[in-house]
Amino acid sequence: MNQPLCGRNLLFGILALQMDFITRDGLIEVMQTWTLNKDRELGERLVKRGQLTASR
Repeated sequence: MNQPLCGRNLLFGILALQMDFITRDGLIEVMQTWTLNKDRELGERLVKRGQLTASR
């Protein structure tokens, strides 16, 4: 994954946290797996794990 996409994913996670869409612990949990394997977007992982709804 290239740098702009990584930055976009990180920004997505921070904004979701600031808007109270996800919890701090939920973000940390998903970020840990995402940093090891960036084959899917961070938002996709948050939805799959039930941390975020698709409509948010």
